[in-house]
Amino acid sequence: MFFLPDIISGAVVGWRRILALTLGLVIAASMVVQSNAIGGPWEIAKIAATSLHVLATCAWLGGLLALATVLIPGGKVQELDQLIPRVSRVAQLSVVTLTVTGIVHALAVAGGVYQLAGSRYGLVLLIKVSIFGLMLLMGNEGRKYAARAAFRLQHQPPDVPVRAGGISTLAVVMGAELCIAFVILSTTSLLVMVAPHP
Repeated sequence: MFFLPDIISGAVVGWRRILALTLGLVIAASMVVQSNAIGGPWEIAKIAATSLHVLATCAWLGGLLALATVLIPGGKVQELDQLIPRVSRVAQLSVVTLTVTGIVHALAVAGGVYQLAGSRYGLVLLIKVSIFGLMLLMGNEGRKYAARAAFRLQHQPPDVPVRAGGISTLAVVMGAELCIAFVILSTTSLLVMVAPHP
């Protein structure tokens, strides 16, 4: 939803933008209410951390999904070149938010560092963080590749035919990144199942 105005032909402004953002917030709030953030000690910290965590995930994966499903299959090189820096800034902010809120939430749910380190919850969290790190590496490589491909396209002579290889390779990288995101989301559901009960 965050990138909807950039990728569809009609501008989402005014009441349509407010409606889209409101729907996003309502969906995020419904996920927080059903999570393990409710109840137990540090409930306010867990609710705040989970809310920011869900919104950061939506912003990051929403931008990635928009690029992978709309711009790349359409071969819209100019739009892609303009949007990748913006998506990268949102992704960087999202990663920082996910890291900070993830640490706060994990410590609050486990009850401390020692309890986290010696639990099944901590083990599943370690697996999730490792997969998340792999996704970050892939995303970084994909963004660097996209920047190089866009530079080549802008600086090649007008009579040279445009090759689609750069965009198709970027699509494969983003597809793999989205698959890893699905694994991370699945691991998150395992975290909820093995989390210590308040």
